[in-house]
Amino acid sequence: MDAQTLAKVMGNRVSPARYEELCPAFNAAMVQAGCTSERRATMWCAQIGHESGGLQWMEEIASGEKYEWRTDLGNTQPGDGVRFKGRGPIQITGRYNYGKVSAWAHSEGYVPTPTYFVDNPTELSNPTYGFLGAVWYWTVARNMNGFADNDDLLGATRAVNGGTHGLDDRRAFWYRAGDAGAAILPKILSVGGAQMGVPELVQDQLVGVEGRGWPFLGKSKQDPLRDNTLPEAVGETLKLLTTPQPSLINPEVSFDAVTYLRLVDAAAYRTEKAVEKLTEQVALLVKTVGGK
Repeated sequence: MDAQTLAKVMGNRVSPARYEELCPAFNAAMVQAGCTSERRATMWCAQIGHESGGLQWMEEIASGEKYEWRTDLGNTQPGDGVRFKGRGPIQITGRYNYGKVSAWAHSEGYVPTPTYFVDNPTELSNPTYGFLGAVWYWTVARNMNGFADNDDLLGATRAVNGGTHGLDDRRAFWYRAGDAGAAILPKILSVGGAQMGVPELVQDQLVGVEGRGWPFLGKSKQDPLRDNTLPEAVGETLKLLTTPQPSLINPEVSFDAVTYLRLVDAAAYRTEKAVEKLTEQVALLVKTVGGK
């Protein structure tokens, strides 16, 4: 989706320059959330559009003081209410949820540490990371694409809002997005400005930007000057699981990982049965000795 289409779908509620700024992250988030069909992209626009006021708000207007000591939100320390106020287009609120988003984003390779947003809470309101909270909510906290695939605007609204607040406004966003058709499907802007479609983005996800791999996968054995790509990491893992390794007890015998686990399972079973038998024998001996 280009910035002009985004502005139209969002109701032109902020300046064209602001939509230009948010457009790359908005598109990337749709891909990350799996919103790559018209139905899903339409629902994404409807819910994100309403919740953010057409992308006017990436942070809760209120100070967050009302969340102070809200243990249901994980706010257990002084200042947590303000520190972890609602941020992002679907406002992530509370220390607990900031922690959940952080752990998820780190597991996906989006942020460098598993407590990133707990340590840097305002990052959830900037264009670079702001939409990650919405992706987490869309795919982990809820199964929003299930509603989208069935054009269930009412169900999706209840999932986000807990009720039907703003349903008419969400419907207006939904219709505007639907009217735009395939123009709302995500495209990613590269550094040079050329648009990158979903297949190219998938390629980038597999091998990293410009084929440089992903640091969290370790150094490549094929090319030490770059990091492992996802296919290389999968290949290394598969090789590790299928290559026979010498037995610790008898080095002349080797097993692959699956066979080894089966042997361990069998040994554990035999040990359990032996312990049961020994326990019975000890109980009988105690009874016999006690009888004397």
